[in-house]
Amino acid sequence: MVDSTIRRSLFREYLVLITSPFGLEFVKDEEGIEGWNGTRYFPYRDYAGYWTIGRGHLIKKGEDFSRGLTPDQMTALLASDLGKVERAIDEHVAVTLQQHRFDALVSFGFNCGVGALDPENCTFIRMLNRGYYDAPIASWGLPAWNHSAGKVDANLTRRRAAECHIWSTPWPNEPVAAEAALFDLLKMLREDDDPAHA
Repeated sequence: MVDSTIRRSLFREYLVLITSPFGLEFVKDEEGIEGWNGTRYFPYRDYAGYWTIGRGHLIKKGEDFSRGLTPDQMTALLASDLGKVERAIDEHVAVTLQQHRFDALVSFGFNCGVGALDPENCTFIRMLNRGYYDAPIASWGLPAWNHSAGKVDANLTRRRAAECHIWSTPWPNEPVAAEAALFDLLKMLREDDDPAHA
Protein backbone atom coordinates (compact mmCIF):
# COMPACT_ATOMS: atom_id res chain seq x y z
CA MET A 1 0.00 0.00 0.00
CA VAL A 2 1.38 3.46 -0.99
CA ASP A 3 1.74 5.99 1.81
CA SER A 4 -0.94 8.74 1.52
CA THR A 5 1.71 11.48 1.52
CA ILE A 6 3.52 9.86 -1.41
CA ARG A 7 0.19 9.29 -3.18
CA ARG A 8 -0.74 12.97 -2.74
CA SER A 9 2.68 14.01 -4.03
CA LEU A 10 2.35 11.77 -7.12
CA PHE A 11 -1.20 12.98 -7.70
CA ARG A 12 -0.14 16.63 -7.50
CA GLU A 13 2.87 16.00 -9.74
CA TYR A 14 0.58 15.14 -12.63
CA LEU A 15 -1.83 18.00 -11.96
CA VAL A 16 0.68 20.84 -11.77
CA LEU A 17 -0.37 23.73 -13.96
CA ILE A 18 2.11 25.66 -16.03
CA THR A 19 1.81 29.21 -17.27
CA SER A 20 -0.43 29.48 -20.32
CA PRO A 21 0.87 31.10 -23.53
CA PHE A 22 -1.27 34.14 -22.69
CA GLY A 23 0.05 34.35 -19.13
CA LEU A 24 3.58 34.05 -20.50
CA GLU A 25 3.02 36.87 -22.98
CA PHE A 26 1.59 39.05 -20.20
CA VAL A 27 4.68 38.51 -18.01
CA LYS A 28 7.04 39.09 -20.93
CA ASP A 29 5.29 42.33 -21.85
CA GLU A 30 5.20 43.56 -18.26
CA GLU A 31 8.91 42.93 -17.93
CA GLY A 32 9.42 45.23 -20.90
CA ILE A 33 11.89 43.12 -22.83
CA GLU A 34 11.56 45.19 -25.98
CA GLY A 35 10.01 48.25 -24.41
CA TRP A 36 11.23 51.79 -24.02
CA ASN A 37 14.83 50.84 -23.22
CA GLY A 38 15.39 48.33 -26.01
CA THR A 39 16.32 44.70 -25.62
CA ARG A 40 17.82 43.55 -22.35
CA TYR A 41 20.62 41.21 -23.34
CA PHE A 42 22.97 42.94 -20.90
CA PRO A 43 22.53 43.87 -17.22
CA TYR A 44 20.48 46.99 -16.48
CA ARG A 45 18.96 48.61 -13.42
CA ASP A 46 15.23 48.06 -13.15
CA TYR A 47 12.73 50.74 -12.13
CA ALA A 48 13.63 50.15 -8.45
CA GLY A 49 17.39 50.27 -9.08
CA TYR A 50 18.11 46.52 -8.87
CA TRP A 51 20.53 44.91 -11.32
CA THR A 52 18.45 42.83 -13.71
CA ILE A 53 18.87 41.10 -17.05
CA GLY A 54 16.63 39.61 -19.69
CA ARG A 55 12.96 39.45 -18.90
CA GLY A 56 13.05 40.58 -15.31
CA HIS A 57 15.70 38.22 -13.91
CA LEU A 58 17.02 39.77 -10.71
CA ILE A 59 20.78 39.18 -10.74
CA LYS A 60 21.87 37.29 -7.62
CA LYS A 61 25.22 37.40 -5.89
CA GLY A 62 27.72 35.26 -7.78
CA GLU A 63 25.89 35.41 -11.12
CA ASP A 64 27.99 36.87 -13.93
CA PHE A 65 26.20 38.20 -16.98
CA SER A 66 28.96 40.56 -18.10
CA ARG A 67 29.02 38.82 -21.50
CA GLY A 68 25.30 39.31 -21.88
CA LEU A 69 22.74 36.76 -23.05
CA THR A 70 21.87 35.22 -26.37
CA PRO A 71 18.15 35.05 -27.23
CA ASP A 72 18.17 31.32 -26.40
CA GLN A 73 19.82 31.95 -23.03
CA MET A 74 17.27 34.66 -22.28
CA THR A 75 14.42 32.25 -23.05
CA ALA A 76 16.01 29.55 -20.86
CA LEU A 77 16.53 32.00 -17.98
CA LEU A 78 12.89 33.10 -18.13
CA ALA A 79 11.72 29.45 -18.19
CA SER A 80 13.86 28.71 -15.13
CA ASP A 81 12.53 31.75 -13.25
CA LEU A 82 8.93 30.94 -14.15
CA GLY A 83 9.46 27.32 -13.09
CA LYS A 84 10.39 28.49 -9.59
CA VAL A 85 7.22 30.57 -9.39
CA GLU A 86 5.05 27.72 -10.71
CA ARG A 87 6.52 25.32 -8.12
CA ALA A 88 5.96 27.88 -5.34
CA ILE A 89 2.29 28.19 -6.32
CA ASP A 90 1.96 24.41 -6.33
CA GLU A 91 3.61 24.25 -2.91
CA HIS A 92 1.75 27.09 -1.21
CA VAL A 93 -1.72 27.19 -2.80
CA ALA A 94 -3.90 24.41 -1.43
CA VAL A 95 -7.00 24.98 -3.57
CA THR A 96 -7.67 24.10 -7.20
CA LEU A 97 -6.96 26.96 -9.59
CA GLN A 98 -8.33 27.60 -13.04
CA GLN A 99 -5.70 28.54 -15.65
CA HIS A 100 -6.41 32.27 -15.64
CA ARG A 101 -6.10 32.42 -11.84
CA PHE A 102 -2.88 30.46 -11.94
CA ASP A 103 -1.54 32.93 -14.55
CA ALA A 104 -2.47 35.89 -12.32
CA LEU A 105 -0.49 34.37 -9.44
CA VAL A 106 2.45 33.64 -11.75
CA SER A 107 2.64 37.32 -12.72
CA PHE A 108 2.39 38.37 -9.06
CA GLY A 109 4.99 35.84 -7.86
CA PHE A 110 7.36 36.66 -10.71
CA ASN A 111 7.16 40.36 -9.88
CA CYS A 112 7.21 40.16 -6.06
CA GLY A 113 9.29 37.02 -5.58
CA VAL A 114 8.31 33.51 -4.56
CA GLY A 115 8.36 34.48 -0.88
CA ALA A 116 5.28 36.60 -1.50
CA LEU A 117 3.36 33.41 -2.34
CA ASP A 118 4.04 31.88 1.09
CA PRO A 119 0.91 31.97 3.28
CA GLU A 120 3.16 33.03 6.16
CA ASN A 121 3.89 36.26 4.27
CA CYS A 122 0.65 36.80 2.38
CA THR A 123 -2.80 37.20 3.88
CA PHE A 124 -4.66 36.73 0.61
CA ILE A 125 -2.92 33.39 -0.04
CA ARG A 126 -3.87 32.27 3.49
CA MET A 127 -7.48 33.26 2.87
CA LEU A 128 -7.48 31.67 -0.60
CA ASN A 129 -6.33 28.41 0.98
CA ARG A 130 -9.39 28.59 3.23
CA GLY A 131 -11.57 28.68 0.11
CA TYR A 132 -12.12 32.43 -0.13
CA TYR A 133 -11.59 32.76 -3.89
CA ASP A 134 -12.25 36.51 -3.87
CA ALA A 135 -9.31 37.13 -1.50
CA PRO A 136 -6.79 38.00 -4.26
CA ILE A 137 -9.05 40.72 -5.68
CA ALA A 138 -10.09 42.19 -2.31
CA SER A 139 -8.64 45.62 -1.48
CA TRP A 140 -6.21 43.92 0.93
CA GLY A 141 -5.28 41.27 -1.66
CA LEU A 142 -3.30 41.87 -4.84
CA PRO A 143 -4.10 45.64 -4.92
CA ALA A 144 -2.29 46.11 -1.59
CA TRP A 145 1.01 44.91 -3.12
CA ASN A 146 1.61 48.15 -5.03
CA HIS A 147 4.39 49.80 -3.01
CA SER A 148 8.02 50.34 -3.88
CA ALA A 149 10.45 51.93 -1.43
CA GLY A 150 7.54 52.59 0.92
CA LYS A 151 5.51 54.55 -1.64
CA VAL A 152 2.58 53.70 -3.87
CA ASP A 153 3.97 52.98 -7.33
CA ALA A 154 1.79 53.72 -10.37
CA ASN A 155 3.29 50.88 -12.43
CA LEU A 156 2.71 48.37 -9.64
CA THR A 157 -0.83 49.67 -9.15
CA ARG A 158 -1.54 49.03 -12.83
CA ARG A 159 0.07 45.61 -12.77
CA ARG A 160 -1.92 44.55 -9.72
CA ALA A 161 -5.13 45.83 -11.38
CA ALA A 162 -4.28 43.77 -14.48
CA GLU A 163 -3.63 40.68 -12.33
CA CYS A 164 -7.02 41.22 -10.62
CA HIS A 165 -8.61 41.39 -14.07
CA ILE A 166 -6.88 38.18 -15.13
CA TRP A 167 -7.96 36.52 -11.85
CA SER A 168 -11.58 37.55 -12.44
CA THR A 169 -11.82 36.84 -16.17
CA PRO A 170 -11.18 33.40 -17.69
CA TRP A 171 -9.19 33.35 -20.89
CA PRO A 172 -11.56 32.74 -23.84
CA ASN A 173 -11.43 29.20 -25.20
CA GLU A 174 -10.90 30.41 -28.76
CA PRO A 175 -7.17 31.28 -29.22
CA VAL A 176 -7.87 34.32 -31.41
CA ALA A 177 -10.32 35.70 -28.84
CA ALA A 178 -7.81 35.03 -26.03
CA GLU A 179 -5.10 36.89 -27.97
CA ALA A 180 -7.50 39.81 -28.48
CA ALA A 181 -8.33 39.83 -24.74
CA LEU A 182 -4.61 39.90 -23.89
CA PHE A 183 -3.98 42.68 -26.42
CA ASP A 184 -6.83 44.78 -24.98
CA LEU A 185 -5.55 44.26 -21.45
CA LEU A 186 -2.00 45.27 -22.36
CA LYS A 187 -3.23 48.26 -24.37
CA MET A 188 -5.27 49.44 -21.40
CA LEU A 189 -2.21 49.18 -19.15
CA ARG A 190 -0.03 51.16 -21.56
CA GLU A 191 -2.40 54.08 -22.17
CA ASP A 192 -1.04 56.11 -19.28
CA ASP A 193 2.11 54.17 -18.52
CA ASP A 194 5.40 55.34 -17.11
CA PRO A 195 8.40 54.53 -19.33
CA ALA A 196 9.44 51.56 -17.18
CA HIS A 197 7.27 48.54 -16.48
CA ALA A 198 6.91 47.12 -13.02
